[in-house]
Amino acid sequence: MPLCRGIILQTVAFYIFYGLYMCQCQENYNNSVSLYRYLFNEERYVPNIIPVCNKGENVSISIDIALRELVELNEKFQLLRLKIWVRLQWTDCSLTWSPDDFGGQDRIIVPYGTVWMPDLAMYEGCSDEANMPDMREYRANVMSDGSVRYNFPTIVTAACRIDVTYFPYDYQNCSLTFSSWMYSGALVDIQALSSDGDTDNFIPHNEWKLISLKSDKKVSYYSCCPEPYPKVIYYLVLARYPKFYLLTLFFPCIIVSLLSLLGFMLPPVSGEKISLQITILLTIVVFLLLVQDKLPSSSDTFPYIGIYFSISMILVCLSCVMSGVVMYVYFKGSTKEKVSPWIRRVFLTGLRRMLCVSESPRLYQGEKEYDQVILHDIKPLHDRTQQKTTPTPPYPHHEVIGNGMRVTVSCNDIPHYKEGDSDSLQGQTKNLITNDWELLAYVLDRLFLLSYIAFTTANISSFFILMGNKISSE
Repeated sequence: MPLCRGIILQTVAFYIFYGLYMCQCQENYNNSVSLYRYLFNEERYVPNIIPVCNKGENVSISIDIALRELVELNEKFQLLRLKIWVRLQWTDCSLTWSPDDFGGQDRIIVPYGTVWMPDLAMYEGCSDEANMPDMREYRANVMSDGSVRYNFPTIVTAACRIDVTYFPYDYQNCSLTFSSWMYSGALVDIQALSSDGDTDNFIPHNEWKLISLKSDKKVSYYSCCPEPYPKVIYYLVLARYPKFYLLTLFFPCIIVSLLSLLGFMLPPVSGEKISLQITILLTIVVFLLLVQDKLPSSSDTFPYIGIYFSISMILVCLSCVMSGVVMYVYFKGSTKEKVSPWIRRVFLTGLRRMLCVSESPRLYQGEKEYDQVILHDIKPLHDRTQQKTTPTPPYPHHEVIGNGMRVTVSCNDIPHYKEGDSDSLQGQTKNLITNDWELLAYVLDRLFLLSYIAFTTANISSFFILMGNKISSE
C-alpha cells in the first residue's frame, strides 16, 4: 500500500507541473501574438517605408563581416568566392514597446519581409544568381528598444584584381564594398562595428593564408546624384603558400634546364646533341603553358616566373643553335677547306689554352686505344710504283709512304700494313686523325658550355633575388 500511494502522488504531481507548464507556454504564446499584432498592425507599421521618425534624422546601420571560408580564388578569371556571415544592426523607431505590457517579453523574432530591411548591396558582386544569395531566407531579431539585428550567412562571388607579378610568392588584396544601393547618406548611414572583421571562425585554406581583414568607411559622390553615399569597405589580404608550385613547376624546370649541359658534353659524332636540346625545349614550353593556364591574361603585369621560363626557353633555343654550329664545324673537315690564320690564332692557340682544351684528344676504336694525331698533309703520289719506306726514330715527325699516298704523322706507334693494303690504311688513318676543324669544334663546344652555365646561373639567381626582395619587404 505505501508503494502504490507513492506512485499515485508522483503521477498527480507530474500532471500538476505539466499543466502549469502548458499554461505558461500558452501565456507566452498569447503574449507573442499580442505583441506581433501590436507592432505590425498595418495601420501602425508599414515595412516598405524607411523608419525615420523625426525630420532631418537618418537610419544608422552597423555592419560586421565574419569570414567563414575561402571557397575559391580563380586567378585566371579574377573571381573570389567567399562564405561569410553578415551581421546588420539598426534602430527602428516604430518598433518599440514596454515589456511589462506583454508579460515581460523583450524581444520578438520575425521573418525577413515583416520589418523594414536596408537594400544592402556589395559593389564587387558578380554572381549570376544574386548579389548576396539567401539574404531573404532568414529572420530578424527585434528588441523592445527598437533595435533590430539581422544576421545571415551567404556565399558571395566578387571581382578581385589579381596581381601575379611575384607568383608564387604573391599577395592578393581583395575588397568587399557594402552600401545601400538606393538610399543616400541623408536617409541611411552605414558604418562598421569594428575596424577588423571577424576571423575567429575562419576555416584554413590549403593554398591561401589569411593575413588580415580590415574595414574602412568612405563617402562617395556620383554623377547621377548630388547626395553623398557612405560605404564600408573590407580589405581582405591573402598570401599564397608557394611550396606546391616550387616543387611542381620551378624546380623541375631548373633540373630540365641543367640537363641541357649534357648536350654540350656529348661528342659531335654521337648525333644526339641537337635532338636532346629540342626535347628539353619542348619540356620547358610545356611548363610555360602550365603557368599560362593558371594565371590571368593581363597586359599590366607579367609574372617573374613566366619571364624565367621564357628566358630558359630562349637559352635552350640558343643551345640548339650552338650545337648546330659545333656539328657544322666538326664535319667541315671533310671538305678539305683550310682554317683561316686568324681563326687558328684566336681559337686554336689563345682561346684553346684558356679553356683548357687538349690539342690531342684520345680516340677509342674497338678495344684498342690510339693516340690521335693532327693531319698535316695528305698528297697523292703520281708514281704508284714508289717503294714503301719505314720511318725510324728519333725524328718527331714520320713520313709513311704507302701505295698511292703520303701521310705525315706525329706518334710513336705506327700501324703495320702490308703492301697493297692502301684502302685499309686510308680507312684506319681517317679514324685516327683529328684535323684543325675538329679541334675548333671542341673549343667552340667548351666556350658555349661555359656561356650557357653563366647565363643559366644568372637567370636562376635573378629570380631568387627578386622573390627574396618581395618576401623581405612584406
